[in-house]
Amino acid sequence: MLKASPATATDRRTSFPFESLQFLPCSDSAALEQAWRNSHPEWGTDFSEDAWIQMGREMLASDLAAEPGWYQLFVVTSRDDPEQNMLSSCAIHLVDAIVGEPSLPLTNGSEGTEKKGEATKAVAAVKDVKCATAVRVVTPACYRGYGYGGWMMKQLWKYLEKRPDIQLSNFDVGDFYTKKGGWRWFRSDILRIPVNEFEALAGAAAGGATATEDRQRVVPITDNLLDHVIEHDAAVARQEIEARCSTTATDSKSTKTVVVAIRPHTRIIRWQRLRKEYDLALMKRRGLLDENVQLGAHGSMIPLSSSSLSSSSSSSTSSNTTMATKPLQPLNHILWCQDIADRRFRIHRFCHGTREDSAQDRAEAMALLQAAVDDAKRLGVATLEIWNPHPTLEIWLGLQAVERKIPLSNLGLCLGPLDVEGHSASWDIEWIRNEFYACL
Repeated sequence: MLKASPATATDRRTSFPFESLQFLPCSDSAALEQAWRNSHPEWGTDFSEDAWIQMGREMLASDLAAEPGWYQLFVVTSRDDPEQNMLSSCAIHLVDAIVGEPSLPLTNGSEGTEKKGEATKAVAAVKDVKCATAVRVVTPACYRGYGYGGWMMKQLWKYLEKRPDIQLSNFDVGDFYTKKGGWRWFRSDILRIPVNEFEALAGAAAGGATATEDRQRVVPITDNLLDHVIEHDAAVARQEIEARCSTTATDSKSTKTVVVAIRPHTRIIRWQRLRKEYDLALMKRRGLLDENVQLGAHGSMIPLSSSSLSSSSSSSTSSNTTMATKPLQPLNHILWCQDIADRRFRIHRFCHGTREDSAQDRAEAMALLQAAVDDAKRLGVATLEIWNPHPTLEIWLGLQAVERKIPLSNLGLCLGPLDVEGHSASWDIEWIRNEFYACL
């Protein structure tokens, strides 16, 4: 069994962050960097963190394609905030990549148990793997240090080491560090689509480039592809979303699922909308939402027919206490999925108390809450759900709702990213509800 060769602290602080990878063809970081610079003059002399990530992604994609038979996970995680670096998503999507099943609904009871709870469930799910012959985890963050992320990755490592039927290679790949240091904000969403369909999209985005026959390839989604999917051809975008909803990897000899990472950064608003289209398609497919629900202009999910929503509100069965354990019922709620797309950076930092203009951020966040409440009242909706990946903002909005005397029966806060079963993916609604009532 292959084991990782962990990078030392010195390696991760001062050297090229990928040189600890056993499968890189070259360990000379200076030569590696120069070769990449020569082939990518568009990055100029300012070798930013974006360039580091893009370089590593291309090298990883090239090398990972060499070995067939792997279910591969490539997750780019944020290195700026140990508590918000999305490593819990890494564990969930590791299971997703291996088993080919939707991400697990997680409803842990408090923030303190949330992190380890996700890792525990991910490890438990790996025990049921039937089809994977190998697992490769490429995580340019954590395993060592960074709190719960390190704990989670080590637990997965310890378990998979005991599985002779699942090979494991290069589990620890060190961390991303920018040469200049400093604070960076990156989303770390991942995208899973059939390789052949991805390559067709990539070929179209590249102006008709020939698609490779290698169905095991892991390829980064470039900005050009993102532009093509979202802006150039709506039909292609719908096909791609549909493909992600239906892809399975239960048979190692059938169509493979590839998990790739994108670098949204300046494209973050477009990516958020694409992700919401994916979530919306999944929920419709599973009967959790009616077909007459579409995305609003800013990414909010709104009903096409307000009369159908209002007519169903009287028979609503959802409540704050059951939201975390039962799927959402069609047409008894409005999904206000405006997660402050172009203000995510500011809200995130505000929640950690690091912005000087937090008063403005508070006002904007409260305006979003009030707009959602007004819409819900106008449509006669019994429950308002706010979906936002940053729980601190959710808690603050909820407390503001209490302060403004907005009835809690009309405010069902679902904290964490939307999962395919309609659960809150990271917080227990009962726990949150009790926190709110404690403030009354």
